[in-house]
This record gives sequence, C-alpha cells and structure tokens, in this order.
Amino acid sequence: MNNNSIQIERYLQNEMSAEERTAFENQLAADKSLQEELHIQQQIVKAANHCWCKKRSLQKPSGKKIITKQLLQWGIVIIVAAAAVIFFTLKK
Repeated sequence: MNNNSIQIERYLQNEMSAEERTAFENQLAADKSLQEELHIQQQIVKAANHCWCKKRSLQKPSGKKIITKQLLQWGIVIIVAAAAVIFFTLKK
C-alpha cells in the first residue's frame, strides 16, 4: 500500500485526528489524483459492504430451512451408519 492508500483508509475509517483530517482534506481539495484515489477506495468499500450484506442476508435461514437442513444432515448420518453396519455384517 502506498502512503495515499494508507491515508485514505485512515480517513474513511475515521482514524485521523482532527488536525490530520483537516490537512488531508486540504490536500484532497488541491490534488485531483488523490480525489480519484479516494473515490475508487470509496467504491471498493461500498461494493465490499454490499457483498457482505448480501452474504449475511443469504446466511439467515428461516426456521423451516434449519429443520430441513438438520433432517438432511441426520438422514445422511443414519444412511452412512446403516451402510457401515451392513457392510461389516456381510463381511463377517
């Protein structure tokens, strides 16, 4: 990460002191390329947050889904156990 990236990250995460923030904003007002870097990082953060929120919403299963998932898992366990018992019984 270059120095601008570190500064921008600290700026976006509100980790700068008031003096640092003022100095950075003054630099930002005068530097077009820094403005572009800030905009790009803002878009990256926005996209990452959007993906994280979507992922979280997909991970919240309803009660019905939880029960179905547990039944499926236990069903698989029972089938594997039954298959193992049958296999070892027939092997003897």
